[in-house]
Amino acid sequence: MRILSIVFLVLLVGRGVAQTSSDSSFISLQSALANPKKVKNLSLVNLKLKAFPAEIFLFENLETLNLGFNKIKKIPQDIDRLTHLRFLDIDNNSIKELPKALYRLKNLVRLKIDNNYIKEIGDSIENLTRLESLTFPGNWHIKVSAGVGNLKHLKELRFRDTKTTVVPAWVENLAPSLEVLCFTKNSIKEIPPFIFKMYKLNYLSFYKNQITSVPPEVGNLPLLEYFNVAGNPVTGVPQTLTQLKLLHWLCLWDTKIDKPTREKISKWFKGHPNLILKFTNEGVV
Repeated sequence: MRILSIVFLVLLVGRGVAQTSSDSSFISLQSALANPKKVKNLSLVNLKLKAFPAEIFLFENLETLNLGFNKIKKIPQDIDRLTHLRFLDIDNNSIKELPKALYRLKNLVRLKIDNNYIKEIGDSIENLTRLESLTFPGNWHIKVSAGVGNLKHLKELRFRDTKTTVVPAWVENLAPSLEVLCFTKNSIKEIPPFIFKMYKLNYLSFYKNQITSVPPEVGNLPLLEYFNVAGNPVTGVPQTLTQLKLLHWLCLWDTKIDKPTREKISKWFKGHPNLILKFTNEGVV
Protein backbone atom coordinates (compact mmCIF):
# COMPACT_ATOMS: atom_id res chain seq x y z
CA MET A 1 0.00 0.00 0.00
CA ARG A 2 1.06 3.61 -0.57
CA ILE A 3 1.27 4.40 3.17
CA LEU A 4 3.65 1.49 3.75
CA SER A 5 5.78 2.71 0.85
CA ILE A 6 5.96 6.19 2.38
CA VAL A 7 6.84 4.79 5.80
CA PHE A 8 9.59 2.70 4.23
CA LEU A 9 10.94 5.76 2.40
CA VAL A 10 10.92 7.81 5.62
CA LEU A 11 12.78 5.08 7.51
CA LEU A 12 15.26 4.64 4.70
CA VAL A 13 16.02 8.32 4.37
CA GLY A 14 15.82 8.86 8.12
CA ARG A 15 18.70 6.45 8.55
CA GLY A 16 20.65 8.17 5.78
CA VAL A 17 20.66 4.97 3.69
CA ALA A 18 24.00 4.44 5.44
CA GLN A 19 23.30 1.01 6.80
CA THR A 20 23.15 -0.58 3.37
CA SER A 21 25.98 -2.61 1.94
CA SER A 22 26.63 -0.08 -0.82
CA ASP A 23 30.24 1.01 -1.38
CA SER A 24 29.04 4.62 -1.30
CA SER A 25 27.42 4.48 2.16
CA PHE A 26 29.23 5.05 5.46
CA ILE A 27 28.45 5.27 9.16
CA SER A 28 31.71 6.76 10.40
CA LEU A 29 33.95 9.64 9.37
CA GLN A 30 37.02 7.46 9.66
CA SER A 31 35.84 4.95 7.07
CA ALA A 32 34.43 7.67 4.80
CA LEU A 33 37.70 9.63 4.78
CA ALA A 34 39.54 6.64 3.34
CA ASN A 35 38.02 7.43 -0.05
CA PRO A 36 36.14 10.77 0.05
CA LYS A 37 35.05 10.76 -3.60
CA LYS A 38 33.12 7.52 -3.12
CA VAL A 39 30.98 8.89 -0.31
CA LYS A 40 27.36 9.53 -1.30
CA ASN A 41 25.54 8.55 1.88
CA LEU A 42 26.80 9.41 5.35
CA SER A 43 25.03 8.64 8.63
CA LEU A 44 26.57 9.97 11.84
CA VAL A 45 23.65 9.33 14.16
CA ASN A 46 23.78 9.50 17.95
CA LEU A 47 27.53 10.07 18.20
CA LYS A 48 27.33 12.95 20.70
CA LEU A 49 28.70 15.36 18.12
CA LYS A 50 28.80 18.92 19.45
CA ALA A 51 29.57 20.56 16.12
CA PHE A 52 29.02 19.96 12.43
CA PRO A 53 32.13 18.00 11.33
CA ALA A 54 34.20 20.12 8.91
CA GLU A 55 35.42 16.92 7.23
CA ILE A 56 32.00 16.52 5.65
CA PHE A 57 32.94 19.16 3.07
CA LEU A 58 35.56 16.75 1.71
CA PHE A 59 32.77 14.55 0.38
CA GLU A 60 32.05 16.44 -2.82
CA ASN A 61 29.59 13.81 -4.10
CA LEU A 62 27.55 13.60 -0.89
CA GLU A 63 23.82 13.11 -1.49
CA THR A 64 22.46 11.94 1.87
CA LEU A 65 23.53 13.32 5.25
CA ASN A 66 22.06 12.19 8.55
CA LEU A 67 23.30 13.96 11.70
CA GLY A 68 20.33 13.08 13.86
CA PHE A 69 20.43 12.66 17.65
CA ASN A 70 23.57 14.65 18.35
CA LYS A 71 24.27 17.92 20.18
CA ILE A 72 24.97 20.15 17.22
CA LYS A 73 24.04 23.80 17.71
CA LYS A 74 24.84 25.35 14.33
CA ILE A 75 24.74 24.45 10.67
CA PRO A 76 27.65 25.99 8.71
CA GLN A 77 26.99 29.19 6.77
CA ASP A 78 28.55 27.56 3.71
CA ILE A 79 26.58 24.32 3.74
CA ASP A 80 25.63 25.11 0.14
CA ARG A 81 29.08 23.79 -0.78
CA LEU A 82 27.42 20.37 -0.63
CA THR A 83 25.94 20.93 -4.07
CA HIS A 84 24.74 17.34 -4.62
CA LEU A 85 22.92 17.02 -1.29
CA ARG A 86 19.43 15.56 -1.71
CA PHE A 87 18.53 14.35 1.80
CA LEU A 88 19.40 16.29 4.97
CA ASP A 89 18.40 15.01 8.40
CA ILE A 90 19.43 17.12 11.40
CA ASP A 91 16.66 16.07 13.77
CA ASN A 92 17.07 15.92 17.54
CA ASN A 93 19.92 18.39 17.93
CA SER A 94 20.12 21.85 19.54
CA ILE A 95 19.91 23.98 16.40
CA LYS A 96 18.28 27.40 16.73
CA GLU A 97 18.32 28.69 13.18
CA LEU A 98 18.71 27.61 9.59
CA PRO A 99 21.48 29.45 7.70
CA LYS A 100 20.60 31.23 4.46
CA ALA A 101 22.97 28.93 2.61
CA LEU A 102 20.72 25.97 3.36
CA TYR A 103 18.09 27.51 1.09
CA ARG A 104 20.62 27.36 -1.75
CA LEU A 105 20.81 23.56 -1.75
CA LYS A 106 19.03 23.35 -5.10
CA ASN A 107 18.97 19.54 -5.24
CA LEU A 108 17.44 19.03 -1.81
CA VAL A 109 14.50 16.62 -1.87
CA ARG A 110 13.99 15.97 1.85
CA LEU A 111 14.63 18.25 4.82
CA LYS A 112 14.09 16.83 8.30
CA ILE A 113 14.68 19.27 11.19
CA ASP A 114 12.50 17.70 13.90
CA ASN A 115 13.00 18.38 17.60
CA ASN A 116 15.35 21.35 17.59
CA TYR A 117 14.83 24.94 18.75
CA ILE A 118 14.29 26.45 15.33
CA LYS A 119 12.00 29.48 15.39
CA GLU A 120 11.64 30.20 11.70
CA ILE A 121 11.62 28.67 8.25
CA GLY A 122 12.41 31.69 6.08
CA ASP A 123 10.93 32.96 2.83
CA SER A 124 13.86 31.57 0.86
CA ILE A 125 12.50 28.05 1.44
CA GLU A 126 10.69 28.49 -1.86
CA ASN A 127 14.09 28.33 -3.58
CA LEU A 128 14.21 24.62 -2.77
CA THR A 129 12.12 23.84 -5.83
CA ARG A 130 12.77 20.08 -5.77
CA LEU A 131 11.75 19.60 -2.14
CA GLU A 132 9.30 16.72 -1.66
CA SER A 133 9.37 16.28 2.11
CA LEU A 134 9.54 18.92 4.86
CA THR A 135 9.20 17.89 8.49
CA PHE A 136 9.77 20.01 11.59
CA PRO A 137 7.90 18.42 14.54
CA GLY A 138 8.86 19.53 18.03
CA ASN A 139 10.05 23.03 17.09
CA TRP A 140 7.61 24.93 19.29
CA HIS A 141 5.97 28.09 17.91
CA ILE A 142 8.00 27.86 14.71
CA LYS A 143 7.14 30.54 12.16
CA VAL A 144 6.77 28.89 8.77
CA SER A 145 6.98 31.07 5.69
CA ALA A 146 4.09 31.04 3.22
CA GLY A 147 6.82 30.31 0.69
CA VAL A 148 6.37 26.64 1.56
CA GLY A 149 3.09 26.88 -0.31
CA ASN A 150 5.05 27.55 -3.50
CA LEU A 151 6.88 24.23 -3.40
CA LYS A 152 5.21 22.54 -6.34
CA HIS A 153 6.65 19.07 -5.71
CA LEU A 154 6.04 18.86 -1.95
CA LYS A 155 4.43 15.54 -1.02
CA GLU A 156 4.94 15.42 2.75
CA LEU A 157 4.44 18.18 5.35
CA ARG A 158 4.59 17.53 9.10
CA PHE A 159 3.69 20.14 11.73
CA ARG A 160 3.59 17.68 14.66
CA ASP A 161 3.86 19.22 18.15
CA THR A 162 4.65 22.79 17.09
CA LYS A 163 2.00 24.56 19.22
CA THR A 164 0.09 25.46 16.04
CA THR A 165 -3.44 26.83 16.57
CA VAL A 166 -4.70 27.05 12.96
CA VAL A 167 -3.91 25.37 9.66
CA PRO A 168 -2.07 28.02 7.60
CA ALA A 169 -3.99 29.23 4.55
CA TRP A 170 -1.00 28.65 2.28
CA VAL A 171 -1.33 24.87 2.79
CA GLU A 172 -4.14 25.03 0.22
CA ASN A 173 -1.58 25.88 -2.47
CA LEU A 174 -0.04 22.44 -2.02
CA ALA A 175 -3.20 20.63 -3.16
CA PRO A 176 -1.77 19.53 -6.53
CA SER A 177 1.07 17.53 -4.94
CA LEU A 178 0.60 16.91 -1.19
CA GLU A 179 0.06 13.31 -0.09
CA VAL A 180 0.97 13.37 3.63
CA LEU A 181 -0.25 16.08 6.02
CA CYS A 182 0.30 15.83 9.76
CA PHE A 183 -0.84 18.28 12.45
CA THR A 184 -0.60 15.83 15.35
CA LYS A 185 -0.40 17.23 18.92
CA ASN A 186 -1.35 20.87 18.37
CA SER A 187 -4.24 23.15 19.39
CA ILE A 188 -6.26 23.29 16.17
CA LYS A 189 -10.02 23.67 16.65
CA GLU A 190 -11.30 23.01 13.14
CA ILE A 191 -10.28 21.42 9.88
CA PRO A 192 -10.51 24.10 7.17
CA PRO A 193 -12.71 23.28 4.13
CA PHE A 194 -9.85 23.48 1.64
CA ILE A 195 -8.30 20.35 3.16
CA PHE A 196 -11.09 18.33 1.60
CA LYS A 197 -10.11 19.54 -1.86
CA MET A 198 -6.60 18.16 -1.53
CA TYR A 199 -7.42 15.12 -3.57
CA LYS A 200 -3.98 13.49 -3.49
CA LEU A 201 -3.91 13.14 0.30
CA ASN A 202 -3.47 9.57 1.47
CA TYR A 203 -2.39 10.37 5.06
CA LEU A 204 -4.16 12.97 7.22
CA SER A 205 -3.61 13.29 10.96
CA PHE A 206 -5.09 15.72 13.46
CA TYR A 207 -4.39 13.47 16.44
CA LYS A 208 -4.56 15.28 19.81
CA ASN A 209 -5.98 18.68 18.87
CA GLN A 210 -9.20 20.44 19.90
CA ILE A 211 -11.40 19.53 16.94
CA THR A 212 -15.08 19.07 17.78
CA SER A 213 -16.43 17.85 14.44
CA VAL A 214 -15.39 16.27 11.16
CA PRO A 215 -17.17 17.75 8.10
CA PRO A 216 -18.86 15.32 5.69
CA GLU A 217 -16.60 16.62 2.89
CA VAL A 218 -13.88 14.30 4.22
CA GLY A 219 -15.53 11.74 1.96
CA ASN A 220 -14.22 13.72 -1.02
CA LEU A 221 -10.64 12.46 -0.54
CA PRO A 222 -10.59 9.40 -2.81
CA LEU A 223 -6.99 8.34 -2.07
CA LEU A 224 -7.15 8.64 1.72
CA GLU A 225 -5.74 5.57 3.46
CA TYR A 226 -5.02 6.90 6.96
CA PHE A 227 -7.24 9.32 8.90
CA ASN A 228 -6.60 10.14 12.56
CA VAL A 229 -8.80 12.37 14.73
CA ALA A 230 -8.14 10.45 17.94
CA GLY A 231 -7.54 12.56 21.03
CA ASN A 232 -10.10 15.20 19.97
CA PRO A 233 -13.49 16.02 21.56
CA VAL A 234 -15.45 14.77 18.53
CA THR A 235 -18.77 13.05 19.21
CA GLY A 236 -18.91 11.22 15.91
CA VAL A 237 -17.67 11.08 12.31
CA PRO A 238 -19.66 11.44 9.08
CA GLN A 239 -20.96 8.42 7.20
CA THR A 240 -19.33 9.81 4.06
CA LEU A 241 -16.12 8.16 5.27
CA THR A 242 -17.58 4.90 3.97
CA GLN A 243 -17.10 6.29 0.44
CA LEU A 244 -13.34 6.04 0.86
CA LYS A 245 -12.61 2.62 -0.61
CA LEU A 246 -8.86 2.86 0.08
CA LEU A 247 -9.25 3.78 3.76
CA HIS A 248 -7.15 1.40 5.83
CA TRP A 249 -6.78 3.16 9.20
CA LEU A 250 -9.49 5.16 11.00
CA CYS A 251 -8.29 6.28 14.44
CA LEU A 252 -10.97 7.39 16.91
CA TRP A 253 -9.69 6.64 20.41
CA ASP A 254 -9.77 9.15 23.29
CA THR A 255 -12.74 11.03 21.82
CA LYS A 256 -16.25 11.79 23.08
CA ILE A 257 -17.85 9.17 20.87
CA ASP A 258 -20.25 7.20 23.07
CA LYS A 259 -20.91 3.47 22.89
CA PRO A 260 -24.10 3.63 20.75
CA THR A 261 -22.32 5.87 18.22
CA ARG A 262 -19.30 3.57 18.14
CA GLU A 263 -21.64 0.66 17.39
CA LYS A 264 -23.31 2.65 14.61
CA ILE A 265 -19.96 3.57 13.05
CA SER A 266 -18.84 -0.04 13.25
CA LYS A 267 -21.95 -1.13 11.33
CA TRP A 268 -21.27 1.44 8.62
CA PHE A 269 -17.93 -0.15 7.93
CA LYS A 270 -18.99 -3.77 8.15
CA GLY A 271 -17.58 -5.44 5.11
CA HIS A 272 -15.29 -2.53 4.25
CA PRO A 273 -12.16 -4.09 2.74
CA ASN A 274 -9.01 -3.98 4.88
CA LEU A 275 -10.23 -1.27 7.28
CA ILE A 276 -8.70 -1.09 10.75
CA LEU A 277 -11.17 0.84 12.90
CA LYS A 278 -9.64 1.84 16.23
CA PHE A 279 -11.71 3.10 19.17
CA THR A 280 -8.80 2.32 21.53
CA ASN A 281 -5.07 2.70 21.02
CA GLU A 282 -4.42 -0.89 22.03
CA GLY A 283 -1.95 -2.44 19.63
CA VAL A 284 -1.07 0.90 18.04
CA VAL A 285 2.65 1.58 17.78
